[in-house]
Amino acid sequence: MLTRELHYLSGRLVTDLVDQMKPRRHLKVRGGVSASVLPASIGASVEVEATGGDTTNRHALAAAAFKAAADEAGSVDHPGRYLHMRVAPIRLWVFSFKGYKRHPIALVSIDLGPTIVVLAGSAGNVSGYTSERHIDGWLPSDPIGLHQLVQFGADADLDPPMHKLLAERAQGAEAERLFFGDRPYDLATDAAFLGASILRSPDLETYAEVLAKVHVVRDDVTATLTSLQRRRRFDRVIVGAPVVLREPAAQPLPRL
Repeated sequence: MLTRELHYLSGRLVTDLVDQMKPRRHLKVRGGVSASVLPASIGASVEVEATGGDTTNRHALAAAAFKAAADEAGSVDHPGRYLHMRVAPIRLWVFSFKGYKRHPIALVSIDLGPTIVVLAGSAGNVSGYTSERHIDGWLPSDPIGLHQLVQFGADADLDPPMHKLLAERAQGAEAERLFFGDRPYDLATDAAFLGASILRSPDLETYAEVLAKVHVVRDDVTATLTSLQRRRRFDRVIVGAPVVLREPAAQPLPRL
């Protein structure tokens, strides 16, 4: 049986999902950590290692996440606690902010014209990505971490034009001030800025089935796209954290 390619899987967020399912059944998610799932979700004897496990088990964990979120996952038009998109045009970047030593993050932009979905998570959850640096406690899929991400991203080196304008501002103590400054966060506007203004080629550009945890939904948002030297209005901005990104299910051929 062929399995769909996995582009991204957050073991932490998937564990949170399957742990909420009832009735409970023991599922070994990662070394020393257990969760509880419905027996029908992925089978009675499946053991999933979110880190270092084999491909079959990772696919089983992804399938369990989609089942667990089914009752709380909405669409772009009617998002719930989670967002489920069966086929979405994703662009994904893995990068670190210039002038600030942080674990690389994964940023996903799903630009649908009047609506944009922006997701931030750990680079280590991207399939095929490896990093020797430790994630020193800052989790970009948490709302607070995402606030900090977009706050600093507005002044970071994400593309060449911004580098020319902001290189001097993203160094040393100034970077610390920008990252932990007192300015009130505007998560929707700053995330829209990030998702719509990065000029460099994405590390992954494809269509994917998306499961994401929703942090903020805001309508009628206008973002100033510094690198493009223009403003852009969005009917809706959805900001959150990716849980699973995988190859869409095959669609049956239309009847002639």
